[in-house]
Amino acid sequence: MERPITFWAGAWLALALCAPTGIADEGTVLADDPAVTDGYSFSWWGESGKTYFLQYSHDLESWIYFPTVDAGAGATIAYGFVSSVPRGFYRYRSSDAHASNPLTADFDLDGVGNNDELNAGTDPLAWADADGDNLPDDWENFYFSGTATVAPEADSDGDGLSNLVEFAIYGTAPDAADATVSDSDSDGVADALDAFPDDAARSAPAGAPSGDTTSPVVTLTAPSGAVAQ
Repeated sequence: MERPITFWAGAWLALALCAPTGIADEGTVLADDPAVTDGYSFSWWGESGKTYFLQYSHDLESWIYFPTVDAGAGATIAYGFVSSVPRGFYRYRSSDAHASNPLTADFDLDGVGNNDELNAGTDPLAWADADGDNLPDDWENFYFSGTATVAPEADSDGDGLSNLVEFAIYGTAPDAADATVSDSDSDGVADALDAFPDDAARSAPAGAPSGDTTSPVVTLTAPSGAVAQ
């Protein structure tokens, strides 16, 4: 499964908050905000085609995501914030994945959207499967409250679909089928019988047009001189 390239930005900043102004390379700036007591602003150039996540740390070992995502648009991205802690470190992460709505997108393809991962405290840019059961850790954490012993072959919600099928078929789509709910879109049709388990407006598969009795015609165009057998 192809995944977008993710990397640490070359410009990242580690600055004690008691020093009000600091500059990092690539134009990343953490500066004192004179209009706000203990206020700071953090800004950088948002390159078009990239998406940015902001993090902070108090010890340079554990990093925590802010609940925000920004799509680069060839303009400055800036944040203002206040902090009462004596020391803080800030940096951004960028990904070459790009989406019209990066909050609902799922950049690491683990079945949980970026915004849901940020709110759950998991990493929206990392795929992990610690127990090797083909169910991503973040997916198991999001749907099963951190349980790492989810059986892939089990049908946890009794809808006729195994956990692995629910993830493999529906787990990478926005508003995906819920492995803990038998009728994910609450339309009265169980997921196993629903052709669109994440869309309450439809459940039946598309049928052939009424009165259509014409067989399709398929014409080979390559390789040259190909003859249907």
